[in-house]
Amino acid sequence: DHSKSSSSFNIHIYILPFNKLELYTPPPEAVMATSSSCFSLVSMFESYLKNTFTSTGLTPKSIDIDSDTTLHYWSPKQPSKLPPLVLLHGFGGHSVWQWSKQVQCLSSHFTLYVPDLIFFGKSITKSPERSEVFQAVSMGKLLELLGVARYSVLGTSYGGFVAYHMARLWPDRVEKVVIVNSAINLRRKDSEELMKKAKIEKIESLFMPDSPAELRTCLRLINHKRFPIYIPEFLLNDVLNKLCNENRKEKLELLRGTTVGKEDIVSILPLQQEILIVWGEDDPIFPLEKGYDLKELIGDKVTMKVMLKASHTPQSENPKLFNGIVMKFLFGRTNHINELASNSEGKDKVPRALLCFMSAPMQKSVTKSSERSEIFQAVSVGKLLELLGVTTYSVMGTSYGGFVAYHMSRIWPDRVEKVVIANSALNITSKDVEELLKEANIENVESVFLPSSPAELLTFSRVIEMRLQNLCNENRKEKLELLKGTTVGKEDTISILPLQQEVLLIWGENDAIFPLEKGYELKDGHEHDVLSINIVFGLLGEKVRMEVMLKTSHTPQLENPKQFNDIVMKFLFAESSS
Repeated sequence: DHSKSSSSFNIHIYILPFNKLELYTPPPEAVMATSSSCFSLVSMFESYLKNTFTSTGLTPKSIDIDSDTTLHYWSPKQPSKLPPLVLLHGFGGHSVWQWSKQVQCLSSHFTLYVPDLIFFGKSITKSPERSEVFQAVSMGKLLELLGVARYSVLGTSYGGFVAYHMARLWPDRVEKVVIVNSAINLRRKDSEELMKKAKIEKIESLFMPDSPAELRTCLRLINHKRFPIYIPEFLLNDVLNKLCNENRKEKLELLRGTTVGKEDIVSILPLQQEILIVWGEDDPIFPLEKGYDLKELIGDKVTMKVMLKASHTPQSENPKLFNGIVMKFLFGRTNHINELASNSEGKDKVPRALLCFMSAPMQKSVTKSSERSEIFQAVSVGKLLELLGVTTYSVMGTSYGGFVAYHMSRIWPDRVEKVVIANSALNITSKDVEELLKEANIENVESVFLPSSPAELLTFSRVIEMRLQNLCNENRKEKLELLKGTTVGKEDTISILPLQQEVLLIWGENDAIFPLEKGYELKDGHEHDVLSINIVFGLLGEKVRMEVMLKTSHTPQLENPKQFNDIVMKFLFAESSS
């Protein structure tokens, strides 16, 4: 933006993480900083990273854990009943630099506590203690002051040292432990070999570089397979100033005070907890064999996962795979979902299947049958589950998928336990369709759901307020037949048989395809009037509840996935009202 004032100017930065273009507008404090002579890309990118934290509902806080030590940490704004999970970063940048790719995924399933370790970020102490044991004790004090009695802990590199000692000190508090590329079993010989490999004289040059040349060495080792050919020196100096030189003296003391890698003999007390070790296949700092050795030393209940084509920071290099591994481990037999879903006898009642239908794209499912109705789709999916031996399940459908979910629930009330229908106007009439066509300025409904030209695709994008990929031409003829074969919206009158199951309706407040009043009508049996009293029985049955998602349109599960997922989880894991 070239518009300027006398004191500041506006900046938009295009950031391309993982090939995804995102438009980022820095907060005012970052913009003000850029108007001075000290322009810092690192500071601005840190503001972006902080925004990823705040967008998940986390907020920064500080607390004095004793007369000497103040800890800075991130936690939810509002209290949560989700199980607590503590994320502990390694050397280098503080928490926002190392966990930005995890908080967005994990915050939907856990109450996250993400502290800055002492002398990182805004965490400080007057104490002369500098060991990782002291860090662990300090984290324990923090959680005790916050009233967090039991929690799991996830630590990477140096943070893994801290996580190990927390689990060792408090086996009754720490439930599960995840250790990522953290060689707690490092020997003095290993440290010497690492310095020789990196061609450095002291280990501090690797973890606390003080020149652009040392920083380049560090970055190549951390992520050597994807390291850029050239990084401008001004940017390297910016990183050094913002991330390495802050509390530099104290961080060097932390490195020297660490007990790991100082002896020739490894002394590790086995942990009682379930442990997951995650290791990057190509880690040159803590080689993979140290992970395998650690697996044999750290306890009896240990699982190890090696991430291929990853180095020392797998959580940043392949966050999708990393998050999936961590979630699968933490959601094992002792996870909170099983606890929430257990019945009075204590037997698991976790749903056997949860089906998600989307209106587009439809890819590899085909048929030679001439049937094209949503009822045929429901029968086909029912046959699939029967062949798979799935006897009872819940079903979730959005838009066209909601039509299918409804008919599955109607046909098999003994199989379908609960129903979630999102932005799916089963009660749409031919008049509603005509109004939609008029509003979108198109001649037929196929132009909305299966655009055939750039102009129609732009119309679709405007209507649903989201970008689409070009996935409309695959099996186009058959998809058009599906639209024409759908029974919904063809008549002036509505014919809906009530369902026996508990039903959750979710609707985007600003849905321009199936307007919000259709949701209220589907729930209540009449057009919504805030002053009217709902009739006893709605169109879908007696056990219907509805959640309206503000500031979303036709695809709330994509526009605000955290809120959507929370609504669905709460409904599916609540005790039956019947």
